Amino acid sequence: MIYCSNFSFNQAIATSAVRAPFTIFLDILKESEKLHKQVDEYQHELATLQTSHSQKIASLTRKYKNDLQLWQKEKEDLMNSIVELRTDLEHHQNHDSKNSLFLL
Repeated sequence: MIYCSNFSFNQAIATSAVRAPFTIFLDILKESEKLHKQVDEYQHELATLQTSHSQKIASLTRKYKNDLQLWQKEKEDLMNSIVELRTDLEHHQNHDSKNSLFLL
């Protein structure tokens, strides 16, 4: 250990010995605060993306259900049209067969 009669030199060494760890501690605190802030920003961004994703899924689900209902209605209408055409065809075939018998 070096002994010096100059008090200010000893005080300066002691102060720098204390200041260096304290400065490192403050730097660590600053970096820790930056990291916490970044984590908060990323969590906010993630929450925003999740909300947007949920809204998009809900919108697509509604569209799918509406389209499905329209297609089912259209299918039902087409099936009814087929039944009507069959009925008309049978009616015309019966009418034609009666007419052909009448002609004989």
